[in-house]
Order: sequence, then C-alpha cells, then structure tokens
Amino acid sequence: MISLQIISCILILSVFSEFSKADDTCLGEQRFTSFTKIGNNYYYIDRTNVVNWYKAVDTCRRMGANLATIKYDDQMTALSNYLLSRGYDDRFWVAGNDLAENGNFYWNSNGRKMTYAKWSPGEPNNFGGNEHCIHLQIRNGEYSMNDFGCTYKYAYFICQAPEPILKLKMISLQITLCILLLSAFSGLSKADDTCLGEQRFESFTKIGNNYYYIEQTNVVNWHKAVDTCRRMGADLATIRYNDQIISLSNYLLSKGYRNFYWIAGNDLAEQGNFYWISNGRRMTYAKWTPGEPNNFGGNEHCVHLQEPTGGYTMNDNDCSRLLYFICQAPEP
Repeated sequence: MISLQIISCILILSVFSEFSKADDTCLGEQRFTSFTKIGNNYYYIDRTNVVNWYKAVDTCRRMGANLATIKYDDQMTALSNYLLSRGYDDRFWVAGNDLAENGNFYWNSNGRKMTYAKWSPGEPNNFGGNEHCIHLQIRNGEYSMNDFGCTYKYAYFICQAPEPILKLKMISLQITLCILLLSAFSGLSKADDTCLGEQRFESFTKIGNNYYYIEQTNVVNWHKAVDTCRRMGADLATIRYNDQIISLSNYLLSKGYRNFYWIAGNDLAEQGNFYWISNGRRMTYAKWTPGEPNNFGGNEHCVHLQEPTGGYTMNDNDCSRLLYFICQAPEP
C-alpha cells in the first residue's frame, strides 16, 4: 500500500511539473476566455457601458474575478501601454478605494492597504469631500490614478483574473496534495470535516453547513467589514437559504449574542436592487425584518442582521454605521 501511495505522489508531482512548463497563456484562456494577458496578469477590459464603481465590483465578482489591483510600477506601465496601443482614451475603475477609512486607500479585491499608487498630478484630492473610489485616466500621455465619486456612472472598468492555480510552483502545494492523497489511502479522509475547516480558517466556526467568523470585539463600517473579511481570505456572510439564516440565528441566540452584524448584501450598485458583494449576484433570498428594507432617510444601502423579535432577520442601514460583522469562509 505504501508503494502505491508513493507512486501516486510521484505522478502528481510529475503532472504539476508538466503544467508549470505549459504556456500560461493557454492556462489563462482555459479559465477566462474573455480575458487578455497583459504583462503577467489577465484582464477583462469593459468598454460597453459606463457604470458606477459598485456595479463594476459586482460585475467582476460574477466573472470570478475582481476589479484590477495594481501593485507594481511594471504592472501599471504594461497596462497603460496596452490601453494606449489600442487607442483607448477612457476612464476605467480599478479596485482601490478609501471607503473604509477616509484618506487610507485599500484594494477591494483583497482588503489590503495600497502600498503602490501612480497618481495623476494633484491627486488624490477628494474634491467636494465625496471622492473615494479610484479610476485610471490619461494624464501627460499615460494612464495614472484619480479618486472620484463611487456612485457616479462615470467610467468603464477593468477586471483582473486571479492567478491560475495550475501555475503555482510552490513545493508546499505539492506536498499538501501528497499528504491529502496519503490521508485518503489511510482512511484519514473520514475525519470530522470540522477539523479540516479549522486547519484552513482557525478562527472560524462551523454553523450548519458553513464556516463563519463572528466579530464581537470591534464595530466598523460596512466597507471596513468587507476589507477585513477579504484579508482573511473570506467574504462578508452570504445568506442564500432559509435553513442557513435559521442555523446562524439559532447559534447567535444560543451564545447570548443580540448585536447588529453586517453581511454581504447591498444595493449600492442599483438603488432598490440588492446584490451580494461576495459574488456579485442578485439577492434571490432575503428574510427581512417586517417593514424593511425602507431606505430610511434615503441613505440605507447595506444589509445587516438584527434580532427584534426572537430571531435574526435582515435590515438595510447606512453603510457608514459602526456595527459588528460576520465573515464566511469560501466553500472547500
């Protein structure tokens, strides 16, 4: 049996070795047929409709991608040169924003602080006190960054595909695959899946069929909650079924928790039409508190859980309110 396990591991390593030698353009085309390789990354450049920043976020997420995250000067130069070579003289939303903390810019794609930026001269200036999302524009013959109002249908957008998993050459990944294979042969695959969840997200708790991180220490605005979950490799909770909200509600009540918790729902892209920022898809299920959503004051666009009548239900609220939040780990 051991020899079979070793042979299997060798075969897996061989497969990964061959894939790592393959043309990565092919790998990109297999996964994102509408994306173009520019420099070392794959992008989808939308020049069909100008949209607001939130709509751009949702559209990229539905494609399994994110708004472009520009981390290096070489990446910015390659993208700028490509756009100019195509004769484009447009504005394009990218993932940067300071919605969570005014003046501190983060990437919506991964929740991390922007350590690189190529600003247009005089930018960012937060003109009018309402410029919190970043787009690319041409200044001095090249593309650079500018802050602008997130809700304006002002720009096209650029999505960036995640790096193809088959392109990874890390030995640790190969070893992990071998360990998993050995586990399967030795019967360890029968172990409690709670253990597997804890290995991946140690601070997450299995509730029903999903893993959640329930923040009970710090209250933050909705945008900060989004960034925090993304940094953990997760997203704000996406509640798609009645059984899911019942399981979550019962758990929170069993712990004596009776707080407000941000989740992923919002209608920032389209007033009155709620989407999940986690995947960019329309909310087809919601368990609203009676009388909600009511967009009280005309400024309630983000969804949280509350417990007004013995069970948690959903309410729309001002995205700038400071609440606790719940992150949800991706499905294994």
